[in-house]
Amino acid sequence: MKLKTLDIENIASFEKASVDFDNGPLGNADIFLINGETGSGKSTLLDAICLALYDNTPRMNAGGRGDKENMPDNITYGNPMRLLRLNTNQGLVRLIFEADGDNWEALWTVRRIRERRRKKDEEPGTKLKREWTLTNLRTRETMTQIREINTAVARLTGLDFGQFCRTTMLSQGEFAAFLKSDVDEKAALLQKITGLDKFEKAGKKIFAITSAKDRIRQAAKERRDALVAQALSGERRAELEAEDAELARRKSEAENLKKRLTEAASWETRRNEIAQKLEKAINIRNDAEKQARSEKYADAIKGIRLFDASAKARSALSFLREAQKRLETEQVRLISCRHNFRDLTCRLAALENELTKTARTRDAIDAAIESRRPIRSILDNAPMLAGKLNSVADLRSAVAASERNLKTADEEIANVIRPRLQHAEAVEKECSSTLGNIRKRLEETSEKLAETKLSDMRKEKDALSESSRKLDRLSAIVDAVKRSNENLAACGRVMDDIAARTATSQKALAETGKTLIAARAARDAYKKSSDDAARAAGDAAEHLRANLRVGDSCPVCGSLIDHELTAGEILRELADKARLEFERHQSEYETALRHQAEIESTIKALAVDKEKTDNELGRLNEEKKRLSDDLSVKSHELGITVDSNLADTISHHTATVADRIGELSSQIAAAETLEKTVGELRASVDNIQRRLDSARKSCEKVRQILSGALERRSAISATIETNNVNIASTLDELSAVLDGSAVSSRDFRREPAEYAADITAAARELTSLIEQSTGLSKQLETLTGIIDRSRHLRDEISGKLGIPEDEHAATAQVNGDSRNVEKDFYSLSNAVTSAVASINAQNTDLSRQKTLLDDFFATNPTIDRAEVEHLMTLPESTVKGWRDTVDNIQRLLIASETELSAVKRESQEHAKTRPADLIDETADNATGNGWLAADLHPLIAEAEKAEREALEERARIKAVFDNAARYSAELLRADEELAAADADYSRWEQLCRYLGDAEGKKFRRVAQSHLLECLINGANSYLKRLNDRYELEVYPGTFTIMVTDSYQDYARRTANTISGGETFLVSLALALALSDIGEMRGCDTLFIDEGFGSLSGEPLDRAVATLKSLHHHVGRRIGIISHIASLREKIATQIIVERSTGRAASLRLLC
Repeated sequence: MKLKTLDIENIASFEKASVDFDNGPLGNADIFLINGETGSGKSTLLDAICLALYDNTPRMNAGGRGDKENMPDNITYGNPMRLLRLNTNQGLVRLIFEADGDNWEALWTVRRIRERRRKKDEEPGTKLKREWTLTNLRTRETMTQIREINTAVARLTGLDFGQFCRTTMLSQGEFAAFLKSDVDEKAALLQKITGLDKFEKAGKKIFAITSAKDRIRQAAKERRDALVAQALSGERRAELEAEDAELARRKSEAENLKKRLTEAASWETRRNEIAQKLEKAINIRNDAEKQARSEKYADAIKGIRLFDASAKARSALSFLREAQKRLETEQVRLISCRHNFRDLTCRLAALENELTKTARTRDAIDAAIESRRPIRSILDNAPMLAGKLNSVADLRSAVAASERNLKTADEEIANVIRPRLQHAEAVEKECSSTLGNIRKRLEETSEKLAETKLSDMRKEKDALSESSRKLDRLSAIVDAVKRSNENLAACGRVMDDIAARTATSQKALAETGKTLIAARAARDAYKKSSDDAARAAGDAAEHLRANLRVGDSCPVCGSLIDHELTAGEILRELADKARLEFERHQSEYETALRHQAEIESTIKALAVDKEKTDNELGRLNEEKKRLSDDLSVKSHELGITVDSNLADTISHHTATVADRIGELSSQIAAAETLEKTVGELRASVDNIQRRLDSARKSCEKVRQILSGALERRSAISATIETNNVNIASTLDELSAVLDGSAVSSRDFRREPAEYAADITAAARELTSLIEQSTGLSKQLETLTGIIDRSRHLRDEISGKLGIPEDEHAATAQVNGDSRNVEKDFYSLSNAVTSAVASINAQNTDLSRQKTLLDDFFATNPTIDRAEVEHLMTLPESTVKGWRDTVDNIQRLLIASETELSAVKRESQEHAKTRPADLIDETADNATGNGWLAADLHPLIAEAEKAEREALEERARIKAVFDNAARYSAELLRADEELAAADADYSRWEQLCRYLGDAEGKKFRRVAQSHLLECLINGANSYLKRLNDRYELEVYPGTFTIMVTDSYQDYARRTANTISGGETFLVSLALALALSDIGEMRGCDTLFIDEGFGSLSGEPLDRAVATLKSLHHHVGRRIGIISHIASLREKIATQIIVERSTGRAASLRLLC
């Protein structure tokens, strides 16, 4: 992303400001400075960029959203909308930037609006409303939704808000705190600076997945153990197959017997049903014949015949009655028309009177217009004359105001502007004198600093520090080789222990296999005994024993019974004992299975541990080889021979180097004191120079103010003279027209505005009279047409109704609007015509229907008119009831006869299907008629019970076989699932051991340690450019940061002991290194906020030079935000933020 332009209005200290990053001096600068006094508004520029891109600012985000209580505009303390300037209603930030090949405009605005009053006595408040848009300037597509804009900005910049603040706007305070914190605080700050939340989430995820895999493994093991207990032996399978064959034979016999008995019972039941149906059909036929002979049936037949024969007479009588009613209605309607005619005649007379009154009013208005003819020409030009009179009044007011302004301008020049100019010139003279003296002292102190050769001493000290660091690394390698040998010995002991435990487990597994075989055989034997005893004690066997006696043959095995059978209670007691014995052996078998599975699991776990230990041995051997190689290389670099006295040799070299570093450190400290004095003198020069520049600007500004005041005074005098000339010429023009006129009693020279008002009122009155006369003329024309047409319609209606002309005069009170009389005459004419035509048609229809009715009764002398009229009075339900009665009785006769014939045929057919053989087998010797169906039902129930018991036993046996087959297949799948679950869990458990835990700390610490190491390496590369005095180190896997100081005999100390200037250099290097990690270069400009106040002299020069080189190395330009004046001499391109007391801040660009 490339910044182009930034516009700010009414945000924080800025009223209006613009920055062009793409063109002019900023566009070509490698580094630029944003400089100004503390509190002037430098950081507001960064806030504005963040507002436009993310609707948030680092300062507001750090402060939190807070509480609304006691906050104006109902906005929380941490809300970005609070950046709106006080006493303003609207503010905005507009940022133009280039990304993804297009130019984009991010616009953030905030407005103050009034709220509605919640109560009548409550003052209306205000609230702030924010709007945020993102526009593609090529396609003009605009986004307005917050979520949509956040997504688009993150895509275009490659950064979210936190990443943008961490990598584009570097704050030295966080890194300084990071250096001086303890281990836990370092972890927390590193989390905040780098945002490694994803590693914490990954650690938690690894732990959760491993726990889930363990639960899956345990569930698979439990399923496999349960399936092993369901296996079926071969001996038990043969017993079940023999039992199933016997049950199949018994089931077949029971089915045959049940079928034969059911057929006999069904035939007997059907014969009884047919006999009942025959008796019922005869009763229905007799009842139908009785109804056909009843008096009700005869009356219904007679009524239907008379009703059908008189259909034409009834139709004619009905039509005759309806026609008479319509005739009477039309006659009433004609009478109503006569009454309406009289009313309309009265309304027409009223309209003629209105015409006469309107004509008189128009004549009076025309006379008033004629009386104003002498002043008609003046009134026609009233707007022009009133305009000139008003202009004279306005010019006189302007002359009076200009005279007052002229007096005020003279007082300001004498009492304010000239004294200010004299004071500014005195301040300028004083600053010039002081500046010369301080510059002379600065030259003398700079010559003394050059004689110390501070740079050479620092280089020598850096070389010695490098040697000290190499010696420390060599000592650390010697200690690591010793630890590696100890770890190898420990791993060997672990391998021996695993081998011994594996041999013991395998021996125990062999013994458990033998125990499992014996337990399975005992369980199967007791299972067979338990099943046999259960069958002997069952309900079927009990029923069989109850029907058998000594000397009978057993229906199951066919053997002869020669003694009393055992009682059922004894058999059930024996069955319970057999079942308990089987359950005990089943439990022993399951215990042996579980023990076997536990031993197998232990052997697998030992195999996994052995594999892990082998891997650890390999890693330790590789590490030992690498450390040996590093020891040889580092020793060769320092010229030290690797032998048994290596540790003493390293100690001797380290002490020698430390002594020389101490000597150089004291000499450098003295030179740095001179360097600090030079920096202070330069700062004084900058301050006085700023005061001198400010005084010169004040003088120039006051001179410009004086010149402007004099020019305004001359302009006011010229305006007064011009207005007086215009007033005189206008009054001369008006005199030629208005002198001697009678329009108004006022003098237009003294009171021009009032005279103009009188002319305008008289002209408006004349216009109103003319408009009234025109309107009345049109109204007279309209009324004349209405009256003529209404008179014609009146004469036409009176002819149709037969009303003489002498009755046309108005004799009643007027009802209704007279202006609608023409429309009402038209409606009345149509109604009269319709009523007369309808009366004639009804008379014709009445004559025709009477003729038809006389002809019908002459043709049918047997039908009396009174009977026909009586039929017409009957409701339709009566006639319908006659027809329904006849139809129902006739249908009942036909249906009963048909049903009786069908039942007789069915009885004959059923007799032919009599099962004689079954009747013979069950015949009663006394009667020879066979058993009734009810006698056969107990035999059928007994056969069904025998069949059902056989089916249930066979279903039980089949379920055993099905379960055994399913368990066998499921056992194979369960073994495979358990093996896969064990392997899967082993992989995840190994990963969780190093990276996973419930809180995600392990993985986060590993990632933070690795990132910290990368940060330290990157920071050292920048630190060599900034100051070759220091080097940072961090031990892998820890957060302990050490600083090696080449000026202190390469002494190593913790980072929390360094001073303010050293802290700034180290934190700056860390900040620059963070901006280089990963793909976080989302913006072409890197802003560094404050921190340079602790540097001066050569360290400051080297820091600025290093930041300048970033543009060539990584393509990023640097923006430094600082209030330090000495930076203005070192950085050519500057944005100066200036702010006077009580006034808005402004920007000034220097290059």
